[in-house]
Amino acid sequence: MSLYGAFDKTKHLSELDDPLNTAEGVKTPQQRKQLVLDNLFQGFTSGAGTKNGATVTATETMAPDGTRTTELALVGTSLGNGGDGAALGIGVLVYTFPAGDYHFIDANIKGAFSSTGAYTNVLDFGLGSVIASGVVSVLGGTATFEDYIGSLTSAALNAGGAGMGVSGDAAANGIRNRVVLAAAAHTLHLNAAGTWTDIAAASPVLFTGLIQVRWRPLSAS
Repeated sequence: MSLYGAFDKTKHLSELDDPLNTAEGVKTPQQRKQLVLDNLFQGFTSGAGTKNGATVTATETMAPDGTRTTELALVGTSLGNGGDGAALGIGVLVYTFPAGDYHFIDANIKGAFSSTGAYTNVLDFGLGSVIASGVVSVLGGTATFEDYIGSLTSAALNAGGAGMGVSGDAAANGIRNRVVLAAAAHTLHLNAAGTWTDIAAASPVLFTGLIQVRWRPLSAS
């Protein structure tokens, strides 16, 4: 019998109809029922992936239909050094999905880029299964540099530095609502590329913001 099936469905959690005195005060019946539902469905982390790095915090929840929502809060996360008077792709691993097949539903990102250097160029940025690298000014030349989110452009660095974008289908390469097989890369990178300003020395490019990914396992995890 499933855990849900163990409840008497005709009672609709009527077992919790009496108020409860707790260390936090008296919980009303409705508050108690909501806590039970939250515990059953919304705080479920079994089969969750792994966030990467001390500057990334992960919060993972699961809906009743099995859809996971992974929220990654990044604070001053470095993508590595930008280029120096030339094109360059950079990136950082932020999350690894658990083993097995999964359905990637959609993703969004919002935040700001900054740099300790004197860069003034804009960035092409996105989320990809492969970390960006090489002499590239945009990510679109390599599909896996932006196969979760793509076709997003930041404001000029050190001129507000805000790089914002939403929508998992921002790119034109059919990236949302797709199945990722167990043998495929399960990594998620925040990537950026640009034609970098000619400066005295290359310096790190940082991102602070929130990445949210919705996905659902298709095999046991």
